[in-house]
Amino acid sequence: MSGNVGNYIKYLRTSRNMTQEELGSIIGVKKAAVQKWESGMVQNLKRDTIKKLADYFEVTNEYMQNCLDFYFNKYGNTFFEEV
Repeated sequence: MSGNVGNYIKYLRTSRNMTQEELGSIIGVKKAAVQKWESGMVQNLKRDTIKKLADYFEVTNEYMQNCLDFYFNKYGNTFFEEV
């Protein structure tokens, strides 16, 4: 895994052998949204989306946020919505 937050989301998705469409359906977004996350095209990821991802991947919100923050801090990917 390298690069950015999108790579981390892709890692989680592919570790479950899921398509982008399947993850989008579970999270409540279209396949195009997942594609944008993974390609780094999205500048903000909503906190409720982070919660849905955490719930699906069976980790705490804090864990998911910390993992995403790690990639944000390490690689400078501005991926979070200010609340």
